[in-house]
Amino acid sequence: MLANYLSIPLIGIACWTQNFYIAMLAFSAKIFVSGCNVAPTLTMMQNTVSPEDAGIVVSAYSLFTSVGKTISPLFFNQIASALGAAANPRRFGLMILIATSVGLLSSNIFMFKAGKEYKKIMTEKDRIEEMKIEIGIKD
Repeated sequence: MLANYLSIPLIGIACWTQNFYIAMLAFSAKIFVSGCNVAPTLTMMQNTVSPEDAGIVVSAYSLFTSVGKTISPLFFNQIASALGAAANPRRFGLMILIATSVGLLSSNIFMFKAGKEYKKIMTEKDRIEEMKIEIGIKD
């Protein structure tokens, strides 16, 4: 969640600077920083389903992520056209900053809720494993 908070100023720097190299450095840092939440997300999904379903869950995640990345430019283009961003390119920067900020900040809410639920599930799994060991059941 902290990575999402750190990513927003990096996007702002990248979108509002006049220096190409600073913009590329900021976007690179943003990708590096915000990319660290993918592995825990996939791990949480894999650990909360049966091993047989883990591949399906990761595939579904990849599918929906790819569909979102494919469709979002269509919506973004429509909004940019409506706002006249072609005549004023700084509007693109503002649109990118607003869109990514909303996405990153709202994802923190769901990541927090998912983390709480994941902790509950893993605590229950540990309790069941301890009970199996106590009564001598082997998997």
